[in-house]
Amino acid sequence: MSDSMPTADEVRSACFTPVRIREGYDMGAVDDFLDRLAQTRDRGEDVGPLVSGARFPVVRMREGYAIEEIDAFLDRFAADRPASRRAGPSVPGAAGGDGVVVEQRGILSRLFGRRRA
Repeated sequence: MSDSMPTADEVRSACFTPVRIREGYDMGAVDDFLDRLAQTRDRGEDVGPLVSGARFPVVRMREGYAIEEIDAFLDRFAADRPASRRAGPSVPGAAGGDGVVVEQRGILSRLFGRRRA
């Protein structure tokens, strides 16, 4: 293991910039992954396969983590950098054509339906 590889405590204390307007990684998926990563480091197991297989749903118009910060942080663990850590949508049926999870309709829209022009 490399000396520059973050420790389990550094993984637990890592902070990332939240983004809302531009695309970001789904916060829940990243947080769950970081928990698994820290536990794997605690056990002294190889984290390379876990990190190289990491994929996260991309969100837009709801809070997510800055993609470039997550990728840079995880690159410190893996020798093999994946082309992309973007995964498909996390909410079935909620994806746009570009594979991005989109904001769900508001309560009024669901109650009263779509506005007609």
